[in-house]
Amino acid sequence: MVNPQITNLVIMLGMMQVSKKIPFEDPNVLMGVRALYIVSNLLIFGVYYYITTKIQRKKGKELEGGGLSSYVLVLLLYNREATPDISANRVRTWLRILQT
Repeated sequence: MVNPQITNLVIMLGMMQVSKKIPFEDPNVLMGVRALYIVSNLLIFGVYYYITTKIQRKKGKELEGGGLSSYVLVLLLYNREATPDISANRVRTWLRILQT
């Protein structure tokens, strides 16, 4: 297995050698490199935003669907048979607290 620090070092040294060959004095090349930099940052932001929204949706589905709240509801209703003093309003209140 290759050490990630060594891999990063090799990549950086390789890119330094490649950058020596690129004529940055030419305004067209310089503008192209700047545009590539902006596009790469927009792509990174897009991937980050997409993954973040997917994670948030999945967390929301766990709480709305058959996730933690329904599991707690089943436990409370089961315990309600054992202890009948738990009212349905109290169960709903606990569920609202858990979903926030």
